[in-house]
Amino acid sequence: MTIPLVFNDLCLQTTAPDKSTAQQWMADFVRTLMAANDAKLVVFRTTSHFEEMLLAPNYPMQAWFNDGIVSRESRDYVLTYATRYPIINPPLADLPLDDEIVVRSQRFLCTFEAQDAVGLGYAFLLGGLATSLLTESCWDATSIMLEAMEEDPITGNIVTIPAAAKHAARFQHIAEHAPWIKEQLKNSVRDGRDLLQKTQQWYPNLIFCEKARKQLTAIRSGAVQLQRIVERLFELERFCSEWTSDGFDGARLHCHSGESEATLNNRDLRRHREIVCPDGETRLFELHLKCLPDVWRIHFWPDIASRRILVGYIGEHLPTVNDPT
Repeated sequence: MTIPLVFNDLCLQTTAPDKSTAQQWMADFVRTLMAANDAKLVVFRTTSHFEEMLLAPNYPMQAWFNDGIVSRESRDYVLTYATRYPIINPPLADLPLDDEIVVRSQRFLCTFEAQDAVGLGYAFLLGGLATSLLTESCWDATSIMLEAMEEDPITGNIVTIPAAAKHAARFQHIAEHAPWIKEQLKNSVRDGRDLLQKTQQWYPNLIFCEKARKQLTAIRSGAVQLQRIVERLFELERFCSEWTSDGFDGARLHCHSGESEATLNNRDLRRHREIVCPDGETRLFELHLKCLPDVWRIHFWPDIASRRILVGYIGEHLPTVNDPT
């Protein structure tokens, strides 16, 4: 799992009174960046062009890069980091339009002390680590409490949710996050074959049909769908671990649906969803998780008796009456 660093744009609403203070801020920031890099946090997401950020009056980041007073080691480190690793602007620019995070961001608003907190909001949505220059005492913290409002995709109601963004503005903060970073990185996978080998450990309440197992094996390293599949399967696993009702309450699963009656009544279309299970039975896997890159789907069947879930299909959108191709 890649843990992104997400720059907190609010930290530069306060500019330094002079170049000397700005240089000190940047020295601390470079040390934080070095510690993050050592911890394998190598993707940097920002809401603005990094080099244009204003540090002090008439002293943008670009001027800092060219400032002979600043140590060459610091300047070279940031420049090397910027060329070696992705700096993504805007923060979701590399994600497909149907990605769950992109879709959710369109109905999500986050504030900090009554100010729009765009960067902090993205850090929360992405499960990343927000990072700031230490321009104010409020940023000297490993967690930033936010006010978040989100439109419910089913009812359309606006709900307020508590949110906290993990945060670092000192290199010591990175060290404090070390256990969390280690746990997140533990959930990384090289490819679908690697994920398949970890399914028993990670998803003890999910049962993978042979079709899904073969589809996982075929997913190559670097596939845009891979990490989202990991996360969405964890959602199914969490659902099972919290399943206490006698029936299946699908409303607890984000971004999922069943097939239309017209699609299921079409014999040719229906058979795409009829999948052989490990017990030899063929079942109808019409329920599916959506919001994966490239319109991929995860089709599943809830076993109410055991409160476990069978995963039958992981791949491209299956044909429907409205989209038969």
